[in-house]
Amino acid sequence: MSDTARTNAKRRASYARADRLKRERVIPVERGTDAAQNPSKENAPDRQPTKAGQSAERKDAAADHVLAYKKAVEAVRDEARKQSQKRDDTGRSVSKRETAKAEQRQAERQKADQIRSADAAKAAERRAGQNRKETEQRRVDRLRAATKREFNRKAEDRVAAQKKLDAQRQDAAKRDIQKREDGRREATRQHAEALVKEREKRHQADQVHEHRRQTDRMRTQHSIEMRSHTDNASHAISVHAQKIKNIDLAEKREFAAFAARNRTISGRLTSLVRGPAHAAREEKAITDRHEAQRMQAHKNHEILKDRQFAAAQASRIRQAHERKAIFDQHRAERRELVAAHARDRPRQVEQHRQALEATRLRQTREKTLSHDFDRGRTLELKR
Repeated sequence: MSDTARTNAKRRASYARADRLKRERVIPVERGTDAAQNPSKENAPDRQPTKAGQSAERKDAAADHVLAYKKAVEAVRDEARKQSQKRDDTGRSVSKRETAKAEQRQAERQKADQIRSADAAKAAERRAGQNRKETEQRRVDRLRAATKREFNRKAEDRVAAQKKLDAQRQDAAKRDIQKREDGRREATRQHAEALVKEREKRHQADQVHEHRRQTDRMRTQHSIEMRSHTDNASHAISVHAQKIKNIDLAEKREFAAFAARNRTISGRLTSLVRGPAHAAREEKAITDRHEAQRMQAHKNHEILKDRQFAAAQASRIRQAHERKAIFDQHRAERRELVAAHARDRPRQVEQHRQALEATRLRQTREKTLSHDFDRGRTLELKR
């Protein structure tokens, strides 16, 4: 059983004991109270008690009962406190003993762990020493084996090198002759490849020149078209500004004419008859009419700008598509030309090589014939 279970059991026993003591001490008090409330006939007076006397007796009995109950409760509480103090003292003493035992067991375990650790360290040190010795022995064996293999390899290499040198000396003349012949053929092939590459470069340069000419022509057309859109937009702004200026001038002329008409006799009479509000209405009508004309001009100009912007944007998109199309076309043509060169290069190189070889043979024959002719003439002269 654990400490907590023992503590709970002791607590329940103390509670049961407190309840039992409470019952044993309260019941006699209640019995004495009942005896006080119900006196026997022997102690009763000869005369019959009054109602006031009976009430006072009942109150005194009740007070005695309450006092006795309180004393019993206090006694029970004192007993419970004493029992709790005793349990606490017992628990502390038990806890101290268990703590001492636990500390002793912990010390014993630590001592055993230290002994085991020391034994393990010694065993590990012995194993490490044995492993070091074995490793050193293996290293020495490997070094000896490697030295032996190196000696054998060098001996075999010396024998193989001597054989190779002999074979090289035997094949030196053949290699020299073959090398000169291969060098001559390689030079001829390289010359033919250089001629073919030069021809391909000329083709590619011509193609690039043509592509640049087409691209420049297209860009010139596009720039002219976009410049036309810009000029149209500038011209529209100028026309719009002139329209606004004309509307302002017309408004000023109408105001001037209205002022001149008001200065005449008829205008003055009209002002006197209709009042000054008539002139204000006329001026407002002139202003509103010309303002409406300005708004209409602005609206027409904005509509024109939207149309011009849409046309310019459509031109830009079309030009972008055209540039992309011509770039794709040029790229495809360049790839096609490169592929055609790659396909035709071996044949072209072979044709040029054969032509160069034929030229060399012809020149060799001519030199030989010339040498023989000169030799024959020299012999004839000597004769």
